[in-house]
Amino acid sequence: MNTINLIVAICSGLIGLALGIFFGAMPMRTFKTTEEQNRWQQWLSIAFIILFFVLIYFKQDVASWTILIAAIVGIAIAKIPPIHAWFLSRFAIFQPKKQENSSSVNSSPHHRTKKKTNGKNIDMFINCHRSIKPFPLKNPIRQP
Repeated sequence: MNTINLIVAICSGLIGLALGIFFGAMPMRTFKTTEEQNRWQQWLSIAFIILFFVLIYFKQDVASWTILIAAIVGIAIAKIPPIHAWFLSRFAIFQPKKQENSSSVNSSPHHRTKKKTNGKNIDMFINCHRSIKPFPLKNPIRQP
């Protein structure tokens, strides 16, 4: 490994680590992201993918593996709760979107509530299943 390959690997590792930390500090759920966060994530994702394929095209195998592993490590570092809380308190861009309807604790659009049925739905299914009769065949096969 010559000096140029080593410099490219180190730079790609630092870029991957920075992008991973940036992506890890952002909200992971799309309904919590703002329009600005969506734009940043889209453009930086495209830049990351282009950089990765450019490294592969120029046969920089070590650098392409380094950028992938560094990005994964960066996401893992940014998702550590104290570090993630520090990013949220320090930088306004990482703040999740404020919800308009905050009267309910579980007011996200993807939250599903479970109803307590005490087995009534299961009993209803069993009774309904027993009352279903098979469809009559148009041309029944007659047995001799």
